[in-house]
Amino acid sequence: MLRSIFTNRAAQYIGHSSQAIESHGIIFLSAQIGLDEEGNLPDSIEEQAKNCLAHLKQIIKHDFSGPTNVIRVQIYLLNLDDFEVVDKVLSEWLGETKPAYTIIGVNALPMNAKVQIDMTVSSLS
Repeated sequence: MLRSIFTNRAAQYIGHSSQAIESHGIIFLSAQIGLDEEGNLPDSIEEQAKNCLAHLKQIIKHDFSGPTNVIRVQIYLLNLDDFEVVDKVLSEWLGETKPAYTIIGVNALPMNAKVQIDMTVSSLS
């Protein structure tokens, strides 16, 4: 059975989709761009990455307790040279958890973002 996950504490996703879907103990999160609380996109790749992560954490807040449940992270970048900065932001939160990563270079992202991140998370303890 599928369960849609929604919170108004994270940015709303563009288009006809859910912020996340849970199925059989796995949560699939829609990709997030780094909008700040006012809906603006900071210039800094580091700030955009931090905001992406903040949105993702808010979406799954009630379904898991921390980064140990993260299975997979997909990172979409306008400039692959920015991966080191984004990886640092993620690794500070992930700690010892080392999920599978996919890093994808793209030509464009919504609202001219520099980074977009999605995750797959286990809701099982």
